Amino acid sequence: RMLSDRIRFGYLPTELFMYPKITGREFLEFFVTAKGQAFEADELQKMNELFDLPLKEYADTYSTGMLKKLYLLGLLLQRNEILLLDEPFNGLDFKSSAFVTALIKKYKANGFTVFVSSHDMEHLFSYADTLSVLMESELSFFPEKESFHIVKRNIEAEAEKKVKCVFQSD
Repeated sequence: RMLSDRIRFGYLPTELFMYPKITGREFLEFFVTAKGQAFEADELQKMNELFDLPLKEYADTYSTGMLKKLYLLGLLLQRNEILLLDEPFNGLDFKSSAFVTALIKKYKANGFTVFVSSHDMEHLFSYADTLSVLMESELSFFPEKESFHIVKRNIEAEAEKKVKCVFQSD
């Protein structure tokens, strides 16, 4: 197939790499053009209103949360049809987490697919349609959130019971 016919797939890793002496804008320009797409400065400016990143500054001045937002901004500018986000909320403050959650919901509403890998199950409930959970090396699929809630309550009850047993011996 031609490159232009392929599904656009974007990935946000947990561990982010950034060259220290590249500006946020330079990174985004590379990130977008490396996929064979045109870089549009106007679109960048509009999209950066969500995150308010200092794009003229070098990456070595960025915090973990700022780097995560920079990568997310790049994925949005690439216009990917499918996103795989690995722990997208790690390192983000409350406000940025709210924006990312809103972006995921908007992406889904526009007919795109978003896969999220996260240890923060409570956060997933605000936007997930289905859940798959890796527990004790087994993958469990929960097509409905309520079926997961039952399992979650059982796990929480077991944890509380074990903690109670440990602290009763004091």
